[in-house]
Formats: sequence, structure tokens, C-alpha cells
Amino acid sequence: VIVGAIREKAMRRNYDLSKFVLCAFGRTGPIHAFRIASLLGVSEVVIPFNAGVFTAFGSLFADTRYDYIQMVAPGKGNDKDFLNKAYTKMENEGRKALHREGIPENKMIIRKSLGLRYAAETHEVILPLSKKITSKVMNDLEKIFHERHELQYGHKILDEPIAIVSLY
Repeated sequence: VIVGAIREKAMRRNYDLSKFVLCAFGRTGPIHAFRIASLLGVSEVVIPFNAGVFTAFGSLFADTRYDYIQMVAPGKGNDKDFLNKAYTKMENEGRKALHREGIPENKMIIRKSLGLRYAAETHEVILPLSKKITSKVMNDLEKIFHERHELQYGHKILDEPIAIVSLY
């Protein structure tokens, strides 16, 4: 299963896995690493010292992070007021959570993204959002979506309606 998932991600991003190194960590990662590398065509495997506690050790130094996702009901994806209010609510919830963790305002980083797809498809393209949603932003997103969809999935359908399906 993991080999198929890695291959699929690599193909979507046009990566040549033979040019990568597999880093194995966790309790059983090193046990499976060489077989997985062989199946993927990866010729080098790195197993860090104390691989069994590598993940736990990393979590001690990881930044505090909260992810918020809101699905967008059909028909609401073109409602700029709805989308902006939803982002404001998500951002406020995130800031409150970070304040509870003791994170000062000047250390907070808020990132927003939109999940878009063609109305007749089930997989989405996630695009970053750096501004309040306006008509111009929506037009720009549509152009970028077509380009990104073609890059990720190998095609674009210019006459197919685009739906905003999720907010990140």
C-alpha cells in the first residue's frame, strides 16, 4: 500500500524516485525500508541513529500547529462573503488556540489555501490564498487552477465549471 501511495505522489509531481534517498525511522520503518526502496527503485537508504525514537524526538522540536478545514457546500463556492467570513472564523479560532499555547501574536503564521476541482471530478487542487477573496482574486484563481490542474493531472478542461470545495 505504501509503495503505491509513494509512486502515485511521485508520478503526480513528476519525480524520478531513483534520484531520491529513503530515510527510515520509527519503530518498524527500518525493518521495511530496504524492501520498499527496492520496489520503488531507490538505491540508497538512510537509517538514523536511534531511528525508533526519531519521530518522538522530532515532535519535541516541532512548531505548534493547528490545521483548520471547512468543506464548502455546493453553491457556496462563489459566495465571496461566505468564504471570507469562514476564513475569518477559522483564523480567529486558530489565533485563540495559539494564544492558549502561549504563542505570542508576532510569532504566529497564518496560511490559507483553497481546494478547487472541476465539477465533474473528485480530486482537488489546493492553491494558496494570500488575500481577501474578491472578484479579481476569483478570476486569478481560475487561471492558476487550470495551469496547476494540467501540471498535476496532465489535462485541463477550460469549459468545465470549477468548484471551490474546501477551505484550509
